[in-house]
Amino acid sequence: MNCAARAPSATAVRLETRPNLLSADVQQRRNPKTKEARIFDNSNVLEGIETQDDTRDGTDYSFNADIATKLGAGTWRLSGFYVQTDRTEEEFTQAFEVDGGARKLDEVATQLEDIKQHNANIVSEYTAPVGNGEIQVLGGYNVFVDDLFTTEREGDTAKELALDNTERIDTTDQDYFATLAYTARFTSFASVKFGVDGRIKTRDFEQLILNSDGEDETPPNGVFDIEERRVDPFIKATWNFLPGVSLETGLRYEHTDRELSGPDGLRGTSTADELNPSAHLRYSLTDTTIMRLSLARTVRRPSFDQLSPATVEDEPVDDKATLGNPDLQQETAWGVDAGFDQKIGERGILGFNFFNREIKDKIELVGTGAETPGCDSGTCDVLSFRNVGDARAYGIEVDADMPLTAVGLPNTTVFANYTWLQSEVTDPVTGRKHEFNGQPEHIYNVGFIQAIPSWNSAFGVSYQKRGESFTHDFNEIERLTYEGNLEAFWETRLGKSTVLRFTGANLLDAEKVEYKQAFDPDLNGGKDGSEIEKEESGRLFLMTVRQAF
Repeated sequence: MNCAARAPSATAVRLETRPNLLSADVQQRRNPKTKEARIFDNSNVLEGIETQDDTRDGTDYSFNADIATKLGAGTWRLSGFYVQTDRTEEEFTQAFEVDGGARKLDEVATQLEDIKQHNANIVSEYTAPVGNGEIQVLGGYNVFVDDLFTTEREGDTAKELALDNTERIDTTDQDYFATLAYTARFTSFASVKFGVDGRIKTRDFEQLILNSDGEDETPPNGVFDIEERRVDPFIKATWNFLPGVSLETGLRYEHTDRELSGPDGLRGTSTADELNPSAHLRYSLTDTTIMRLSLARTVRRPSFDQLSPATVEDEPVDDKATLGNPDLQQETAWGVDAGFDQKIGERGILGFNFFNREIKDKIELVGTGAETPGCDSGTCDVLSFRNVGDARAYGIEVDADMPLTAVGLPNTTVFANYTWLQSEVTDPVTGRKHEFNGQPEHIYNVGFIQAIPSWNSAFGVSYQKRGESFTHDFNEIERLTYEGNLEAFWETRLGKSTVLRFTGANLLDAEKVEYKQAFDPDLNGGKDGSEIEKEESGRLFLMTVRQAF
């Protein structure tokens, strides 16, 4: 449901209103998936099968607001949103031993996750003319609360299932941010914007693990706080040399302080200072052709999930556990982008872009060779985030979007985009170079949209496909492939304010397939069995009604 309204007038200040936005949405999702893993020994003989039913059922409630009004000589804007998620994720796993082609039930396990999340944001911004320029004052707040309660049961059969353990994880992330900036417009030739950004981010994390007897087995690193403070002064100048030629140059100094604290002497601090220049050239060759060239130094800070010292089971996949690294350094990179945009007809566009990133202190999730109790199999292989050294990423992006007016089909629009990705980083175990973990070689999407003005309707079809990707673990290489995803929609307007939409997703019932090759004792050793896991989520059909008033 969408609502549009005007803010009430006030007498204390001079106000001039414009249309504002209020919207509310309720969405229910049910996503059942099935998995089957086949485990082979060194002689490629099948020795085990594992099946899993994974059902995710949830409801999202959201509210958005965006209002703006004249306040004195300037404009004040207030925007925000609130999202509440209630979701359950239920897994039923059966493990079979295979001997001589016959399968025998070995173990049954269930896992039920009850997830409650709250996400809110509010931003206030005021802009006003001052002298020959404009001042900007902005402040905001984000909060994300994630409460997860997990119950795991195990047994030789479904009838013999017994409580194994329970786990509760409560996470609260808060983010306070502000900007003070001034844009000075000296002439039509040049303008300068300078100011400072400030940010304080915090995380409160609390984990509680109880075994089947109710005894506390929470590790010492299961409770901690993180605080990150940033101050980033900046200056940006825009130069309009000639008609159609503009250059934007910038310099940003980024100062970051981070502190982690917890019980039993868990402490960690870090400070980083980076000076990041940038330059972006835009050249309009003609009215329909634009060339672009950019050079910039950027910073990628480790996320709180990557810094977290707690061990989280079944992340990023089953039978793995992720351990964060409070000592991570931030990534830095020099990047070059070059491309052009070509306008075709009245509404068509063709874009091309080449990019190259030279990265220092690349952050990767890598295997440690360690194991910890837990997961469906009884033990988890521990992964951790590390700075693995220098790396490079480069590729080409091509986008096209155009109506078929030239062939007499003005209401038909075709679109396509293709990204070719290449990367290389040195493996911390083998010392050999390989692509980034989980990065596909290519991604593409093609489709069309057909408008039917006489019916106030439109329909369309799109097809997405990603290439295979590899993940290099401490003693395992995983190859991941996805079949193509076909989606379709039909939408019609009923009256002036109601829209009815039908959507079909995963219409080809595509499979995700993982091929895992194990090595002993690590990637430098010999092959030590393999596994093939297939996952299906089924077709999805949705009906949506939008009402505006």
